[in-house]
Amino acid sequence: MNTIVIADDHDLVRRGLRSLLEAEPECRIVAEAADGNIALEAIGKFRPTVLFLDLSLPRLHGLHVLRQTQTASPDTRVIILSMHDDEPYVVEALRAGAMAYLLKGAESAEIVRAFREVLAGRRYLSAPLSEWAINALASRPADASDPLQSLTAREREVLQLAVVG
Repeated sequence: MNTIVIADDHDLVRRGLRSLLEAEPECRIVAEAADGNIALEAIGKFRPTVLFLDLSLPRLHGLHVLRQTQTASPDTRVIILSMHDDEPYVVEALRAGAMAYLLKGAESAEIVRAFREVLAGRRYLSAPLSEWAINALASRPADASDPLQSLTAREREVLQLAVVG
């Protein structure tokens, strides 16, 4: 059974995610949190399989919750669900250990797809962020010390398909 904690300061978002995820087989919502401190308490208590985490939480910012989750419950996979599509937020969340980054405008099917990908141990980015990441990689100047330069054409193709999801 996959256990889930939903941390978002908007009741409507929590209820919508609950409704969506409870329709998934082998899923059980064990807690909801409206602020960062309550989220950390729930994570410590339940050690969930997956944490859906908003970045803009009161009392304790989502990035702090993410970092502390990595210490308190290292097996918990974190999916960021945020309105922030700015590069610094996305990059910082991924570096801090998030497995997926979804924009709050994502459709239900994309949220479920990201959830399944994360359960399978794969990373996921919302479609607009994937496009941004691909463009950022493509526009970088070639660097002999860049390990991507050593990839074969097929390896690059696989990497691109992974980013797109």
